[in-house]
Amino acid sequence: MEKSGYTKEQLAQYDKWKIDILSAQSMLDDAEEKGKIEGKMEGKTEIAKKMIIKGIAIEDVSDFTGLSRQQIEELINFL
Repeated sequence: MEKSGYTKEQLAQYDKWKIDILSAQSMLDDAEEKGKIEGKMEGKTEIAKKMIIKGIAIEDVSDFTGLSRQQIEELINFL
């Protein structure tokens, strides 16, 4: 009902504004999800580092953290 008082140009501007808002929200949601994933990975990496330092076998570190053998070997190279 309220939209009926708008001109075509105003409706087009409103539609563009709405699309921009939805796009921005989608980008924020994606960034938040990426941050959560990176945070989980960081936590797994820290646990893996501690396990490696304690001499726990690579296979066990992989089982407990979910990191691949290659990821663990890369960590070992940086320790």
